[in-house]
Amino acid sequence: MGLTEAEYHDQVVSQFEKLMNAPDDSEFNLWFEYDLFCQVNMWFVISIINSLSVKKKVYAVYTSYLDRNNKLFWNGFGPANSSQLQACFRDKILLSDADLQLGQELWTAYKENNFEELARLAKNKSFSFPYLEEVVKAHIDRFPKDGTKGRPEKVIEEITKNVSTDFHKVFKEFWNRESIYGFGDTQLKHLYDKVMHYR
Repeated sequence: MGLTEAEYHDQVVSQFEKLMNAPDDSEFNLWFEYDLFCQVNMWFVISIINSLSVKKKVYAVYTSYLDRNNKLFWNGFGPANSSQLQACFRDKILLSDADLQLGQELWTAYKENNFEELARLAKNKSFSFPYLEEVVKAHIDRFPKDGTKGRPEKVIEEITKNVSTDFHKVFKEFWNRESIYGFGDTQLKHLYDKVMHYR
């Protein structure tokens, strides 16, 4: 479902304008999940915040109420109740200047498709980016150097061969196996259509 220009301005542009015009001593609470899609968006937002000359405190708010073995681990805010969301906020992590710089560098490497730099940056150990290496590897696995299909396409292909070709079932199974990507149905449908086209 697309947005009109007015809706886009109201819902998206206005929020970025608030960000860009933040006053001194602003506090930013970045509510993002651990998956690749969310992390990349967080790097982008960090790159904007890091460029602001105001004094600021920046926090990462993660789905800390979930155990790593929980099947919702990679996308856990949706089903959270109010007390779980409050717990996430209480557990928020203050990003250091080094974390902000790392987030900005991650965004630059990501947008430039610089996989070598992404892999190098992912070796940084930071409590603020707890699954960085895993998430960056998942991204790099999308673009094999040998010209073969990327990891998501291979998984979709395997699901359509052995489980079902029905998109809704494929989507559910893909999420069971590869929720680290954080793909929504539109993103996955694009990959699914490509796989089905070449079957």
